[in-house]
Order: sequence, then C-alpha cells, then structure tokens
Amino acid sequence: METTQTMTEFMPAILRIQQNTGAMGLALAVLAALALWTAIKAGKIAAAVWFGTRHPAAVDRMLDAYQQNGGKCFWLGLVELFGGLLVVVLLLNTHVLALLGIALFLVLAALAVIGYGVAYRNIGLRLASMERGSGMLRPTVLGGIVAECMFFLPILGQLLSLGILLKGLGAAVLGLSRREAQPVATDPPETSPQ
Repeated sequence: METTQTMTEFMPAILRIQQNTGAMGLALAVLAALALWTAIKAGKIAAAVWFGTRHPAAVDRMLDAYQQNGGKCFWLGLVELFGGLLVVVLLLNTHVLALLGIALFLVLAALAVIGYGVAYRNIGLRLASMERGSGMLRPTVLGGIVAECMFFLPILGQLLSLGILLKGLGAAVLGLSRREAQPVATDPPETSPQ
C-alpha cells in the first residue's frame, strides 16, 4: 500500500516537471541526442584504430581492395548489406532461427565498422599525403573525423556516408577473403649415403 501511495504522489511531480520544461526540455533532449550521436561516431573511429593496430596485414589487404577495385567493392557491399539485412529479417521472423539472425546482424555490424575503418584510413592517407607505412593512428583518426563531419552535410553527406559504408563493406569482405601466399619451405633433396 505504501508503494502505491508513493507512486501516486511521485507521478504528478514528474508531470509538473515535464510541463514546465517546454523549450528548455526540448533543447536538452537535442543536446543529449547529439552527445549520444557523437559518442557513437567516436566509438566507430576508436574501433577502426583498434582493429587497424591489431590486424595491420588484414587492413592493408582491405585497403588494396578499396583502392584498386572500388566499383567491385561498392557492388559487393550493396549486395552484402541489403541481402544480409533481408536474411536477418527473415531469420528474425521465424522465431526458431532468431538467434542465428541476431548473430548474422552482429557480423554485418562488425564488418561495417571494419569497412568504415578502411575508408577512414584511405581518406586520412589522401588528405595528409602520407605513405601507407606511416602508421595507423594518425591517418585513421584524421579520415574518421573528416568522414563523420561530412555526414552532417544535408543529403550529400548521408549519400557519401552510405557510399563509404557500401564500398568499405565490400573491401572488408574482399580483404578478409584474400590471404597472402605463405612461402613454402622446401627441403633440399635427400642424398642417399653410400
């Protein structure tokens, strides 16, 4: 009974705060949304730097695919994104295979972050006129900041971000599917003792 009385006394206080905030409440909500959006963007850049420093050879393969096969990467990313999301939706609607759909969605999200990282590095290398062997941190952060700031351009920014996403997804798949040939150690021919 005491809990019910406390809740009934508490609810009018919440309604009074909500009614009195008006424009200030709207401004705070917008600022909170922008702070959340900024945290997500910074997290994408940080994840790109982390993956690049942990797996530099894979990022180099992806960057090669991104720079040399741009059109192929774009179309592969388009098929991967929309085909993958269609399969995710179908799996989620079956309820039996919903867990598999969630797992596939997480794989797509990870590939998207990796693809954005490759695009960030490409943009940063081009802007700073740096060589590929000059490190991972500076070009990735610079490219990430520029790419994410471009997102705020009306319409054009969102289209550029979608193009970066699609091309990056394709480059991630191509780069991860390509393995560099490992040198095969050959043994010298055996000589028979006489």
